[in-house]
Amino acid sequence: FNALIDGWAKSETPDCGKTAEGILQGLWTLHATNLTLEIKPSAITYNRVIGAWAKSGDDDAVTHAERLIQDMWQRYNDGDTSLAPNTLTYTSLIYAWTRSHSPNAGEQTERILREMWGQNIKPDLRAYSGVMYTYSRDTGNPEAAACLERLLEEMWERFDDGDTTLAPDAHVYRMVVVAWCKVAESAQEAEDALAEMWDRHSSHPTLGLKPARCLYDAVIKAWSKSKNPDAPSHIERLKKEMTQRLGPA
Repeated sequence: FNALIDGWAKSETPDCGKTAEGILQGLWTLHATNLTLEIKPSAITYNRVIGAWAKSGDDDAVTHAERLIQDMWQRYNDGDTSLAPNTLTYTSLIYAWTRSHSPNAGEQTERILREMWGQNIKPDLRAYSGVMYTYSRDTGNPEAAACLERLLEEMWERFDDGDTTLAPDAHVYRMVVVAWCKVAESAQEAEDALAEMWDRHSSHPTLGLKPARCLYDAVIKAWSKSKNPDAPSHIERLKKEMTQRLGPA
């Protein structure tokens, strides 16, 4: 049954969430009427249904996903320890938010992230990336860009404390740099993020943090739109640095 639900989730059709949840409810009915059979939904089953809702594109996907998590907690608190929500459960919920059109998706996904830590459910890189992605969609908002930078700093703090699973990757840095590039008169912040990316690449070469040429292009473009009188010198220096570090185009 889990494979069947997973198949519907991977289809990403508009009705995949509804169909997957129908299978889940059918399993509960089968379990209630055939107690001798070892057929009962597990956390894996719920996670796949939540994932199906996330991929459905349904406007109410987040509502359905949150309701299913509440059901898991209710059954867990009633004694079914196999239904304890886990990292994948909440990461799937965050993913559902990344596909929503809610203007406060960033705040909502960070709320979920904090709830995970509060429930002693450790977020992974995918969870942080999902939260940061929802903030990155708020294009041109300096507060959203600052939230991205704050989350990046938090990941490094946890990494430095020994949690190597939260090592930021190039995708995370790219979101931070690009976010600042799209904020008016924030080319310096974008350039600072790019410089930090190089510093982290130097100190942690195995993490794949070497900046790509497209990031230089983005920062240079941000400076080209700036009214700062020093913008031309920044552009010239960045072009030289790009050639020195990455070679000619």
